[in-house]
Amino acid sequence: MRRAALNPYFSKASVNKLEIINREKISTLLGRFEIHRATGEVISLSIILRALTSDIINQYAFGSSDNNLDRDDYNASFYESIAAFFEVAPAAMHCSWLGPVLNSLPVSLMVKLSPALGTLYRMRKLWETQIDKIRISVDRDDNESTIFHGVLNSDLPEIEKTTERLRHEAELIVMAGVDTTASTLSAIIYHLLADPMIASKLRAELLTAIPDPTSPPRYPTIEALPYLTAVIQEGLRLHPAGTLRLTRVAPLEDLVYTDPFDGKKWRIPAGTPISMTAKLVHQKKDIWGEDSNDYRPERWLGKEGKGLGSINLAYQELYLVLSGIFRVYDVAPMTHSSHHAGSQAIEITPKGGDDASKPKGKCLALYDTIRQRDVDLVHDMIIPAAVKGSQGVRVMVL
Repeated sequence: MRRAALNPYFSKASVNKLEIINREKISTLLGRFEIHRATGEVISLSIILRALTSDIINQYAFGSSDNNLDRDDYNASFYESIAAFFEVAPAAMHCSWLGPVLNSLPVSLMVKLSPALGTLYRMRKLWETQIDKIRISVDRDDNESTIFHGVLNSDLPEIEKTTERLRHEAELIVMAGVDTTASTLSAIIYHLLADPMIASKLRAELLTAIPDPTSPPRYPTIEALPYLTAVIQEGLRLHPAGTLRLTRVAPLEDLVYTDPFDGKKWRIPAGTPISMTAKLVHQKKDIWGEDSNDYRPERWLGKEGKGLGSINLAYQELYLVLSGIFRVYDVAPMTHSSHHAGSQAIEITPKGGDDASKPKGKCLALYDTIRQRDVDLVHDMIIPAAVKGSQGVRVMVL
């Protein structure tokens, strides 16, 4: 019932109407890249991409955003609060009393106990205020089309439209919309910058498809690019945005599973929850081969990938952001490319050989970023988390 009220706003037709807004946000992102290029400052992709996805999802949910991309710090404290929430979430899943206890605490106390979670509690108050403002505009027959205008105009029972209930919905939509897409984008950009041969293939496709980066073709054209699609699919395979085992239930019928190795059949009774860990399936060597841990977009060429309706917005962001960035920027070798493991210095160099590494024009370069430390899943926090203390993927604009 609740999902039915939201589904129209995440349909492909609805998301395609957001293209102009999304491109404006991406243009702001590229403008910030140029500012960092002029100052020589290192960019934290983990932060700046969350500023982008936060601005996009808030605009769509509420009709306005905090313009985090325009802030000097990109509103980093908010993303820290999301990370703090996900650090607690696994424990709350197993201890059903923990969530209600934390939610019952006043904001002033939570700020003292955990400044990061305190920021999230303040945001909850802001979301409630925004929902109440939208409620008033809906009562005035305002035709603005946002997620919460739609929910409040829907046929949901009034008990499902209370401010408190919708605030929970806002928290889910915003936190998922901010973190998942930004996390996947960071990982994909890392792999492209770490392997100039892959990046050069993508750039060749983009240079042909987008002759003038100031006047790009519409999203359906970008979405149809085969190598860009392979780049995205391979990123989603290696770095799924969620580590939670999402259950599915066939309530009225038994399911029969046939083991592909020995042909044995297993009957799963109706009503049995079924789930799997995406990370394990996505890197299973029996499925993907001995190089299952390698980032190799070519494995997707010639295959048809099917997206889920609920992630149409995320797909559009992935396509538009990656095409926007890599149509403008080439790849340069990593900057500050050594780090110390104990007393031993380890040199990190991009793949692809000397010719592939030669930058052409404006470039992005990884800055002191190591896959095993800053990109790969190390901790399961419902979302993937890297090594504790990692600063994530960092780049310089040259």
